[in-house]
Amino acid sequence: MGNVHAYSSTPPPPPPGMSFPKNKSDKPCDDPSLSPSGANEVIENPGPLEDIHTKCKNVFPTCFEGARVMLTRGLSNHFQISHTMNMSSVTPSGYRFGATYVGTKQISPSEAYPILLGDVDPSGNLNATIIHQIHPKLQAKFGAQVT
Repeated sequence: MGNVHAYSSTPPPPPPGMSFPKNKSDKPCDDPSLSPSGANEVIENPGPLEDIHTKCKNVFPTCFEGARVMLTRGLSNHFQISHTMNMSSVTPSGYRFGATYVGTKQISPSEAYPILLGDVDPSGNLNATIIHQIHPKLQAKFGAQVT
């Protein structure tokens, strides 16, 4: 077979104003974030993986064919119900009833656990989600669908 690279041409020179990267042993690193002293800093938790694209998705509108009516009513500080009606020629039209319970274990001013979410349609299909903060660094999420 032979060496394929033996017959290839040399790489082109860098564009004007650019140069080849220097060898690491030529010059010490001036970037404080790459120095060993920066290794002792605490790195902030970036959040759950499922929220990685939420900022991008929130910028774009959610387009759908038809109309949707959503009514939500809070019955107490911890419990609310919702009614959703969809009318469309593309997807099946229908009605869904939903309920949400937010527990009393307050982690921060905007977070409380456990969170129980559920919705059901007239044919009996149920979607349910339970989210709970088990430990300050451990959150559990359970999803169920019954048809």
